Amino acid sequence: MLILFIHHIIGIQVEENGLRIRPKLFAGLNEVEACFPFRRGKIELKLYRTKKGKPRGFRTNGTITHSTNKDIILSYPKDDLWVEANL
Repeated sequence: MLILFIHHIIGIQVEENGLRIRPKLFAGLNEVEACFPFRRGKIELKLYRTKKGKPRGFRTNGTITHSTNKDIILSYPKDDLWVEANL
């Protein structure tokens, strides 16, 4: 169940060139908040389902190396990281 939550809903994937976040909110799930320890800090995630006609996207205090309206790749953080996603 934990793998389903982290990999498929939250969408955290550790990759060679950074941390990919590709969240997917299942039907009936409109919001998720999570906090995970990561290296020397933590990752705080807030995922929201946007209403029709509203823009999708990400906000973060991390360094973005790639971004679309469905996923984001961040450089590995040295400290705490927060990410908000409007899906």
